[in-house]
Amino acid sequence: MDWQQIDLGTEFTPGTHPPENYQNSFHIVISDDEILTIDGVHPWRPLDQDEWRWLGLESIESHYLGSINDLPLFVDEVDPEAEEPEGYEFATLWSFLNQVDQQIFYLVGRAKQVVEWHRNHHHCGQCGKVTTTSTFDRSRKCPECNLMFYPRLSPSIIV
Repeated sequence: MDWQQIDLGTEFTPGTHPPENYQNSFHIVISDDEILTIDGVHPWRPLDQDEWRWLGLESIESHYLGSINDLPLFVDEVDPEAEEPEGYEFATLWSFLNQVDQQIFYLVGRAKQVVEWHRNHHHCGQCGKVTTTSTFDRSRKCPECNLMFYPRLSPSIIV
């Protein structure tokens, strides 16, 4: 699939639970709040399933973001100490601003927000107990005090 021909505004369907069976997928890789990019490849694109497999990076957590034309899209968080694979580099979200299409910037921003939310809400902010991931939506819940944690939306506006 030619990534540059995809219209994310109409072809991306957000979701919280991946399909049970799929042959191919896309992967956004994040380490220490930075996004993996392919050296010299502009504009940015996510990795396909084969590229992700062959990188040799181990995922700490993987989150399903939705699908693009029935192909699942995941964000994979890797160890902050992981070495950059040869031919790849990690870049900040802000380095994407004005360098990629707005829809791609929003998608990568969403991926980063989901990773941050999951990492920062392993424990309840009210009672300190370990939270659990919901089976029906994108939330974490404290089994002790029933406090729910949802990803924070961080819209950006340029004025």
